[in-house]
Amino acid sequence: MSDSDIYKRRYERERKARKEAEQLLEQKSLELYETNLAIAQLNEQLEKQVVDRTSKLKEAKDELEMIAYIASHDLKTPLRSISHVSSWLEEDIQAGDYSEVFNYTSMLKRRVERIETLLNSLIEYTNLNQEILDHREVDVQELVTKIIVHEKEGQNLDWQIKPKLPKMKASKVLLEKVFKNLIHNAIFYNNKEDKSLKIGFEKRLESYLFSVSDNGNGIDPRFSKKIFELFQTLSRKDENDSSGIGLPIAKKIVMSQGGDIWFESEPQIGTTFYFTWKSI
Repeated sequence: MSDSDIYKRRYERERKARKEAEQLLEQKSLELYETNLAIAQLNEQLEKQVVDRTSKLKEAKDELEMIAYIASHDLKTPLRSISHVSSWLEEDIQAGDYSEVFNYTSMLKRRVERIETLLNSLIEYTNLNQEILDHREVDVQELVTKIIVHEKEGQNLDWQIKPKLPKMKASKVLLEKVFKNLIHNAIFYNNKEDKSLKIGFEKRLESYLFSVSDNGNGIDPRFSKKIFELFQTLSRKDENDSSGIGLPIAKKIVMSQGGDIWFESEPQIGTTFYFTWKSI
């Protein structure tokens, strides 16, 4: 083999080795780039999770403080009443006057029931986040019809569902709570002798729009935010047994499902509550 052949073979080996080294370097550089990209994406995801969780923790903290304040404030009213009535009852018994004993004990019983209602409602509200989200096909027409038949018992109510409500994938438990609270309020707060209830529906691009209308006294626009607050009612707290928790529950559920809830109202004409439910 000549010297030129030897040099040529040596050159080819060196060229091949350089090419393999360059390919290996290129491969390792690509792997390093992909690793750095994955780390950057992971960091971005972690930062987003931290921000989201921090926001949720703040919301939970704010909600807990609000619940503690409102609950203690609303519990004071029946407790104060219990204290007053107990004092009256004690004074009358000591004076040998038993004429108002039955009335006093009835008042005490109602106030205790009021406290129980408030506490049960508070537990229901705080436990909403722990509801099992069993998404399945729900026959909304059947669901709403059963609620109306139950809620209208003993009431002079003219009701209609138009158009027919859909079958949709949703958490039946949560959807039922929303409709139950809205329908209950539409009947419970309607003081008219001939009550009217209408349920409406419209399919949108990515959601369902439902409406619950009544022919009640209407809601003053000044209370548009108040009615969605915990334990808030538009009548005196000792005038009815409502806990003022129905609309806050409905709002919390609807918002958790990516929807929205609002109302339109006319004095002495009635109120319509609307809510959207994201389609799956």
